[in-house]
Amino acid sequence: MVFRKFLIMSALVLWGTLTYGAKEPSRAHRSTKAVEIEYTIGNPNAPVTFYEYGSLTCHVCSNFYKNVLPKIQKDFPEIKIIVRLMSFDKIDMAAAKMILHSKDPHGLSLAFYKAQNQWMEAPDQLEALKKIALDFGMTEEEINTSQQDKSLGHSLLSRRLILKAKSAPLFRVGKSLLPGLPDYEKYLKPLLRQAVDYSKKGDILEYDVLQEMVDAEKAKEEKAKS
Repeated sequence: MVFRKFLIMSALVLWGTLTYGAKEPSRAHRSTKAVEIEYTIGNPNAPVTFYEYGSLTCHVCSNFYKNVLPKIQKDFPEIKIIVRLMSFDKIDMAAAKMILHSKDPHGLSLAFYKAQNQWMEAPDQLEALKKIALDFGMTEEEINTSQQDKSLGHSLLSRRLILKAKSAPLFRVGKSLLPGLPDYEKYLKPLLRQAVDYSKKGDILEYDVLQEMVDAEKAKEEKAKS
């Protein structure tokens, strides 16, 4: 019952203000230095794509990145994760700019998330972020260039506004957009398993995984009543 309530609530949110559409900021909004506005983790040719919309100041995003993402990578080699950062304030925009200008976006993201409490509580958050980036291998010039990238900043802000996201993270697989981080073993893992199973039959982008799971739960309930 709890599982069904979670899925139905997520589906209602999906059909409401958080519907994903063609308005996602395109690559035309990237910077003049052709910095990508997203990055991929895992096999880029994997049949299923799992999107994370996150913010560097989000504690739930940090938990996902440090604790849940490694489980997905281990359990689902058939899934690639595309990270799409959003901006809610100046400091998460600054961090996202550094990440997307770095040679290893995934590695720097993990470094920022692991030290999230320290730099967020620092008297000068930006300087604390810069120190982590420098220790990670970015140069002063690369960091300064990232902070001056107004086009990239526009894309990070636009993504959040277009999705009408009031908080992070958001996740998408197929047509389903889920707010918040569901329990991995109870909800997220079965959802991703459904997506992988369906990818063997057809195009995952045409398949609403979440709705199929809601329908399956309804069917089980009806069968139990009869």
